[in-house]
Amino acid sequence: MISLPTHPERRRFSFEQYMTLLRNSEQRLEYDHGEIYAMAGSGANHAAISANMWRALDDALGEDTICRAYMIDRVVRLTPDVVVMPDVVVTCDRADQDDAFFLDSPRIVVEVLSKSTEARDRTYKLLRYQAKQSIQEIVLISQYVQHVEVITRTPSGWDYQEYGHEDSFFLASLHTIIHVSDIYRRLSIPIEKRTLVP
Repeated sequence: MISLPTHPERRRFSFEQYMTLLRNSEQRLEYDHGEIYAMAGSGANHAAISANMWRALDDALGEDTICRAYMIDRVVRLTPDVVVMPDVVVTCDRADQDDAFFLDSPRIVVEVLSKSTEARDRTYKLLRYQAKQSIQEIVLISQYVQHVEVITRTPSGWDYQEYGHEDSFFLASLHTIIHVSDIYRRLSIPIEKRTLVP
């Protein structure tokens, strides 16, 4: 039985050991060059936002598309040594669908930001997503105020946009529109208020 270390000094794991842990654990586990990161358990709002985002994407995709939206438990391989588990992911590659264990060609990744993971999601993990050529859009969603960030690949680099409760955003790689209010459907999460300083 392989166990994750509890002391500060990190143990190095082989990819085969990671796979054994992943297949025999109910935890979400990510792998990064020999280190394993256990994703913190999601609270009710985190789970609901993920489900709402998945539903909005799935509804927007419709029936006549090869693209599929998946939630929570799909394993995305960014490189041979880096494996992550986004909250929601969309792939349009048939090789990623049906019984595929790994998704190798994600098109959109979604992270619901948590206090314990936000710093890593916004820095190291974001750079890893941007380095993956198949990823066209990265969506970051707050669970504390109604606020969504969309980072879109363009021919000249990356475009960054923010959206609030009354806004909708266009996912260019899917040619579809998502309403922010749908992401926070049935949730008592405050509407973000900003004051412009003259």
